[in-house]
Amino acid sequence: MIDFDAVAQSLALLFLPHNLTWLLLGFAAGVVVGAIPGFSEGSFLAMVLPFTVYLDPWTALIFMSAVYMAAEMAGSYPAILINMPGTAGTFATTIEGYPLTRRGKAVGALGCSMTASLLGGLFGSIVYLVAGPFVAHYALAFGSPAMFMVALLGVTAVSSLSEQSLAKGLVSGALGLLIATTGIDPIVGKPRATFGLIGLYDGVPLIAALIGLFGFSELLRLAGERGGTPGGRASADWTSDLLEGCRGAFSHRWAALRSSVIGVVIGIIPGTGAATASVVSYGQGRQWARAPRNFGKGSYEGLVCSDSAKDACVPGSLIPTLALGIPGSGTAVIFLAVLSLQGMHPGPGFWGEHLKEAYAIGFTFLISSLLILLVCFPMVRQISRIAYIPSRLLIPLVSVFMFVGVYSYRNSSFDMFVMVFFGALGWLLRRHGYSPSALLLGLILGPMMEQNLSRTMALGGPQLFVTDRVSLVLLGCVVLSLVAPRLLARRTASSTRSGNAGSPPEAEDLR
Repeated sequence: MIDFDAVAQSLALLFLPHNLTWLLLGFAAGVVVGAIPGFSEGSFLAMVLPFTVYLDPWTALIFMSAVYMAAEMAGSYPAILINMPGTAGTFATTIEGYPLTRRGKAVGALGCSMTASLLGGLFGSIVYLVAGPFVAHYALAFGSPAMFMVALLGVTAVSSLSEQSLAKGLVSGALGLLIATTGIDPIVGKPRATFGLIGLYDGVPLIAALIGLFGFSELLRLAGERGGTPGGRASADWTSDLLEGCRGAFSHRWAALRSSVIGVVIGIIPGTGAATASVVSYGQGRQWARAPRNFGKGSYEGLVCSDSAKDACVPGSLIPTLALGIPGSGTAVIFLAVLSLQGMHPGPGFWGEHLKEAYAIGFTFLISSLLILLVCFPMVRQISRIAYIPSRLLIPLVSVFMFVGVYSYRNSSFDMFVMVFFGALGWLLRRHGYSPSALLLGLILGPMMEQNLSRTMALGGPQLFVTDRVSLVLLGCVVLSLVAPRLLARRTASSTRSGNAGSPPEAEDLR
């Protein structure tokens, strides 16, 4: 049951002038951090970690929570406008957002993205506040078999992320899983597929690979075009485009609800994060869509699935972090460090000993979501102008940001070479009809699959996948996700043959 006295105390302290000021500063910093490709919220929070020691615990937690939520939301800006994910959780956003921008619908795409982020953030914050102390305990039920099934459920989205054919999508995903084996073997502790390069001992740097596949490859494509802008031709009536994008998000409110649930659940599972949430949600969204063939061409429904899930994942990832001391995402590790520096130790007793602090984090997420409506919506026209900068100016400017961002993540020049390599690989994949998105999906989920498969085989063998109840339920979800889209496709084809009345599915789905 909610402790309303603690809620009242949390709100009273949250709205003190200095705490509210730090919340606004954190939100503004998060928007800037998320909008810079390659410069993640985790990197920024790690940079300011020593500074938080001089703040009181309330202020430090409020500031960091606002940065976390705002950065995840703003990461969609470069993903939509210039096809460069601002955060790891936004690479699925590029699949739908950038095609809209190239059709001159940048404002509409931003409006849809912000609305989806608002809905996902509000849903995740409410779940955090209401069910946090209870839901956290169920995360302990996710053993190795269940964790493997979660990753397998994500891999089933490979077919949805394929741009031309199922076979090419599977090949791209398999290549990502293969590349994910680079680094130190988690079982025997020996290096593999490192080619003698020390920079690969910890595996392929994900941020460098992500920026290369989606950012640098896009610069290569733009460099091959003569003149023009990446955003095509801008619409003169930006207000109508903004309203169209908002209506597009609300028209797919059930997809937003489903994706928000997926985002919260995956956020609660330790070691996952927004990248996995957005991928799984986007894949499931395409599989359940009435017109899945429109995904990848600028579908508002696909954009809703990606962005509502990643923002709902943010509050969800803090539930196991606080209640179990197990980070729900990479960024949540920074929260653990801050809590330890402030003398607060996350674990089963945290919600009892530091209930006010826990509620303060949840209300900060809630207010940050509302600030999307109050701050970001009025600035959407100015933000969208990024997409209409001439390519001859945009390419060198963004190149500098990418190289600086990738280098600053680990202070490693090796990461810049990795970015260039994956940029060339991404350009080749697109040129021949393969899916860089599916490759990145395999790269993200590969380590999780391998580690949990090895643990499961060591603990009891493959029978654990069917004897573990949580794993069995997830296995059913995997089978359902593979079978249901085919049944829906047959039903849609049958409906199309039975009559020609009404607008075509493509027009309906793209609105």
